[in-house]
Amino acid sequence: MQIAVNVVGLIAVTKALLPMLGAGPEAARRSSPGRIINISSTGGRIATPFIAGYNATKYAVEGFSHALRRELSPVIVAPGAVQSRIWQKASASAQCANIGSVYRQPYRRFEELSRAIEAGGYTSDEAGRFLVRVFEARSPRTRYAAVRGRLVNWTIPSLLPDRWLDMVMRRTLALS
Repeated sequence: MQIAVNVVGLIAVTKALLPMLGAGPEAARRSSPGRIINISSTGGRIATPFIAGYNATKYAVEGFSHALRRELSPVIVAPGAVQSRIWQKASASAQCANIGSVYRQPYRRFEELSRAIEAGGYTSDEAGRFLVRVFEARSPRTRYAAVRGRLVNWTIPSLLPDRWLDMVMRRTLALS
């Protein structure tokens, strides 16, 4: 289901709207082409244990968007936590799979951290205002990361070698 919504849906909608956004033969006649803004996630750059399916879809969005950018210049927005029902949905769906397993305690730790991240996340109004600024930018960047605590939650994890980040996540979740 996540692949259908997060990947196939994004590709289908983008493809359907391209002519209206100025792609194709009509582009030469438009004075101002439309703008494609794809919403990814920090999970499309920094994979997190227990949500591999979600991470896979967001990595796919990243790959699609990067290839499309080289053709049509879309903008990628990778928001950090946004206060929404997605956190409860993820928790409820994964909880059943982990009861009684060796992952019970690490998964509970993951849920605690997820709730704390959500509580500190952007409200939907804040996320909306951010997207409006991206949409209205005269010369938008190719990527925006709307992440609270950007240094610790985006920049450093993005720069760490994979094994180091693996170790930090395992220790944080008590996986080792």
